[in-house]
Amino acid sequence: MLSPSRTVSGAVKAVAGALLLTFAAFIFAALPAAAHAVLLGTDPGDGAVLDSPPDTVTLTFNENVAVPPNGVTVLDATGDAVQSNAISIDASVAVTFESGLSDGTYIVNWRVISADSHPISGAFTFSVGAPSDTVADVAPPAAAPGTEALTVGTQAVMYLGGLTAAGLVFFHFFVTALTRGGMRTMRWAAVAAACGMIAYVPAAYVWQNGLGLTSVFTWDAIRDSFHTAGSFSAASIAAMLGILGFAGAVTATSVASRSPGRVLAAIACGGAGLALGSLVLTGHTRTFGPPVVLLTSDAVHVTAAALWLGGLIGLALVLRTGERGAAAAVVRFSSIAAAVLAASAITGIVMAWLILDSLQALTGTRYGVTLMVKAGAVAVVVLLAAWNRWKLVPTVGSRPDSLRRLRRIVGAEAVLLLGVASVTAFLVSQSPTTVPRDETGQYSVSLGEATLDAHVSPLRVGINAFEFTMRDEDGQAIDAVSEPDLRVFMPDPGIGPLSPSVTQTGLGQYEAVLDLPLPGEWEITVSARLSRFDNPVATVTVEVAE
Repeated sequence: MLSPSRTVSGAVKAVAGALLLTFAAFIFAALPAAAHAVLLGTDPGDGAVLDSPPDTVTLTFNENVAVPPNGVTVLDATGDAVQSNAISIDASVAVTFESGLSDGTYIVNWRVISADSHPISGAFTFSVGAPSDTVADVAPPAAAPGTEALTVGTQAVMYLGGLTAAGLVFFHFFVTALTRGGMRTMRWAAVAAACGMIAYVPAAYVWQNGLGLTSVFTWDAIRDSFHTAGSFSAASIAAMLGILGFAGAVTATSVASRSPGRVLAAIACGGAGLALGSLVLTGHTRTFGPPVVLLTSDAVHVTAAALWLGGLIGLALVLRTGERGAAAAVVRFSSIAAAVLAASAITGIVMAWLILDSLQALTGTRYGVTLMVKAGAVAVVVLLAAWNRWKLVPTVGSRPDSLRRLRRIVGAEAVLLLGVASVTAFLVSQSPTTVPRDETGQYSVSLGEATLDAHVSPLRVGINAFEFTMRDEDGQAIDAVSEPDLRVFMPDPGIGPLSPSVTQTGLGQYEAVLDLPLPGEWEITVSARLSRFDNPVATVTVEVAE
């Protein structure tokens, strides 16, 4: 017959496996893309036809952005680059040209870095004089394969090593002295965290700037990632603070293990706190408000996580040695575990409430799904902790097998929390805001005996793209005899008609830019003369969100 502890350990493995499978299924499913910054509009608008060439092309975002080197490229209709310069001014990007633009269509490919360090990209077109007959098919800029995974991997090493090392420092001074194995684990964890911090800087730089994966090994990328435009980058400053903190914490703890003292304890704990604080300097808490509340909550949350993870690892190492003080260490750690758990839960809820813009974001973004997976894993650890606290800890000292059973469960808790730390590394690389530009609508309505296939994006208040194709009964694209007439209405409260201009982009293919100022139901009416006597009208009804 299996012992209760073996049964619980088996259940832990099963639950952990289920959580990982759920995590993978959601993450690799077709969830909406996420990014913090959102493009609000461009001037000229997408698809606009100008009488004269513009002096400046402007992109406007919902927050401050930065333009990486070669972040904006302007191409002519043949795909050749046009000499241009791009600068970011707060929430806008201004693109100027070294010489005047000729008539024809131009493609603007852009890539910017949002305030929370996430890169976003896109493309739009405009024409001078008249659209070009043919336009090169140019894909918008995208991150090189593997660069985001490398960034997440370095963050995972940083979090796993950092939380473990700092937690073991706290364990040494607040619970019981670390064993030799505990000291070795603390040192190697600190080394791993330092390596992760150093590697993260160029990895994040390559990802943000859309460079190839091999660029991370080039001197130019390494140099620019640490020191750009005469100053150190935020990521490099965080890495330096973290390494300095771990160096002080590990050194002071090692010395204190031989010659205890309050000064050494203060240096060690202060260094661990500095190292943990460096983890807060990057991520979403820098860009959501109120900043003081979020940064404080994040710092407390990370510290609580370190105390919990380091405490469990330290406890597992102490229990493995079977030292005399093991029972006392268990009782002492149990007394502070409740406070640590409460601090972690409260700050986690506060941050989720302030960062997520809606409950739908919990299932509609990778950030929200990852957060739920993390919460599920933590819930399992809490159940194990409750089992320990109320079932096993009271029997320590009275039953010979209590420490052995406790060691098994504590080890399972530690493994689960290491998994939580890994999930956290992925969590901080995701953004909680769904990009509204990715929301589109497909429609097909009758146009007399023909058919009108329409596509509207992003179905949000503001600038929207309306593209439509007219097809005959055989499904072949057909041109209108004259330019189709477009009218846009909002029946309630009676807005319109708006009369946007229509641009032909191909055989039977047309596009227009719609500026929809209010959320709700809009009607888009297309009137097209298909022959001398045939002028059918089609109406597309769309629902526009805020």
